[in-house]
Amino acid sequence: MMRKIFNGFTFETPAAERTVQQVIAKFDTFAIGQINETYERYVFNRRDQKEGENFESFHADIRTLVKTCNYCNGCVSSIVRDRLVLGIRDSNTQQALLKERDLTLDTCIDMCKAAENAAAQGKILRSETICKVSDKASAKKSHYDKLPKAKLAGSARSKSMVCKFCGFTHVMKKELCPAD
Repeated sequence: MMRKIFNGFTFETPAAERTVQQVIAKFDTFAIGQINETYERYVFNRRDQKEGENFESFHADIRTLVKTCNYCNGCVSSIVRDRLVLGIRDSNTQQALLKERDLTLDTCIDMCKAAENAAAQGKILRSETICKVSDKASAKKSHYDKLPKAKLAGSARSKSMVCKFCGFTHVMKKELCPAD
């Protein structure tokens, strides 16, 4: 079957001068059909990073889309770089990329990966800090549970204020302050 298809192809070059790339291109044209270059470039240029999509997936999709655009081989890396800069979702990273004077595709990829990793690590650190702060707050609140109820009773309750040492509201007695 493949032989019949191959025999149906017409080439501009004689069989002795024909390259593998020319044969593969003919099979691609046969299997895929004619490519609408304008439409393929439209799809490529409209591609932006989606919410929640990591940079690696975005970059891989851009690399796939550019293959059907028929850009010249010398232009592909700068076009991919530009699409990454314009399509990246993080505005801080985009600004940093735009500030680079001689931005190459490799530098662009490195900066995007570094920014994404830094954001992920910062998010982890912030969540750990919040957990530690909430653990300390729980520990301070549990301090009141350990105090005898007699110490909190009576007129002392009416003298509760926001403590400048611990930040909690309690009777202004040193032994009642969890910061002590």
